Amino acid sequence: MKHSGRFDKVRVAGVILLLLGIGFVIFHKYPKDWPYNVLINNYYANVSVELISIAITVLIIDYMYDKKQRNENKLKLIRDLGSSDRGFSARALKELKVNGWLTDGSLILADLSNANLSGLDLTGAVLSQANMESCDLSHTTLKNVNFDGAKLNGSKMQGSNLEGSSFIKVELKKCNFNKARLNNVNIIECDFVNSDFELAKLVGASIVDSRFEDASLQFADLERVVVMNCVFTRVDLQSTNVENSKFERCDIASVINWETMVNFESAQFVGPVNPPSGFKYK
Repeated sequence: MKHSGRFDKVRVAGVILLLLGIGFVIFHKYPKDWPYNVLINNYYANVSVELISIAITVLIIDYMYDKKQRNENKLKLIRDLGSSDRGFSARALKELKVNGWLTDGSLILADLSNANLSGLDLTGAVLSQANMESCDLSHTTLKNVNFDGAKLNGSKMQGSNLEGSSFIKVELKKCNFNKARLNNVNIIECDFVNSDFELAKLVGASIVDSRFEDASLQFADLERVVVMNCVFTRVDLQSTNVENSKFERCDIASVINWETMVNFESAQFVGPVNPPSGFKYK
């Protein structure tokens, strides 16, 4: 953030005083046979020290003011990013990017609940432990985002690109991932209860110790996913593509439409828990 005109002048004054203070040091070589030699020799050192001290004080105050202003500006931008007005959030996002605050951890623990971030680009954002419940993230670019520890319950992410993002201990109940791209995401200990993944792509995803009760995976693409110790109770698997995927020790009690899964013969179900009647696996 730039200084106001007043504080620009303060900084210039501080620099001038510092240069004058340093300049006075040369008077220790003032010739003894020159006029005012005694006066200069008696006072040049004191004047030099005083000017340097004043200059340093001025510059420190200027720095502290600048730091305070930057912090206040950052907090304001974070508040605006959490606005339900997309115009405010878009402008705030632009400024946060310019200052490097989108990816440096400034948004950790941020309250962005009910924010409208639809259609924006948050690539690489660090949003760990942020409150993002009921956010509109539809058609948003969220590639390589760190969501670890965040709360996104009730958020809309249909059509969004979340490829390569990290979800560790994230709350995602009743989220809409319709047609979202979650290829190569890392998911550990997350809660997706009642979420909608219809037509979503999770190619190459790693999913561990997570819950999907009553979720919909209709027509989702789970090619090459590795799933371990997850709960899929009552999940709708209508036409879900499980080509070359591996499901290990997953609870699949009462799953719906499992018979319609695509490429079922190439998938591995290792030690399934509570498999439905007639479920044949390898």
